[in-house]
Amino acid sequence: MTADDDDTDTVNCSHHGPSSPATFVCSHLADGPAPGFVFDEEEGTEVPWPDAYCDECAGTAAMATEELRVLCKYCWEDSFARSTHIELHDDPHQWLHEARHRAAEKQDRWLERFGIAKYPHYQMELEGELAWLGFGASANNIQITADALVIGSWTDSTKTWLWGWANPEWRSEITYPLVWVKRFGEQKGLEPLWRASQVLEDEDEAFAIAAAVLDVVPAIEGIYRAPTDTGSMFLAVQKTRRVS
Repeated sequence: MTADDDDTDTVNCSHHGPSSPATFVCSHLADGPAPGFVFDEEEGTEVPWPDAYCDECAGTAAMATEELRVLCKYCWEDSFARSTHIELHDDPHQWLHEARHRAAEKQDRWLERFGIAKYPHYQMELEGELAWLGFGASANNIQITADALVIGSWTDSTKTWLWGWANPEWRSEITYPLVWVKRFGEQKGLEPLWRASQVLEDEDEAFAIAAAVLDVVPAIEGIYRAPTDTGSMFLAVQKTRRVS
């Protein structure tokens, strides 16, 4: 596995192909399994795949650069799975079902408070400085707006879910605030919350993953499914307000 000389953020992985960003772990984790999977907690709130070490290397005063190995983001997650001390949840699908049930009241409260269902038109802007989602009678008559974050996307043809923080198409400002959910999933052994990409049975499972974000992140007020040419995109909204 090598980093591209022209773009050090791209990894040419023999198993997963080209991907970005490059991630770095100690040689024990790369060759694993190793005892423990440790990374800096502060760095872990900002990036999905922080530099990581086994227990032994994390306990040393410093790590020599030459002892680090480059991995693609998918190999980082494979390394986490085989080396973490945290046990995998015995029934993550049941947990997602329960999380979706818990989130339903919160979702209904958001829909009813702002009357989202009554508006025939929705509009989103994810490229500008402030990402937002709006609802109204038409593009020229938006009556409700909310700050938006990209949770992830579902592709019908491949039945694949991809977390927003794993999709280089989106700028980190509208995806990385939800890296906290990845950390939560790692701490609870909930693989659907920390695997960047996964094949699901159907889109309903994708909706359950999105609902888990609503369940575990207090600041999120609701979620919205936006149809795309290839499937669906799921957005998290906060700071919903009426346009005066």
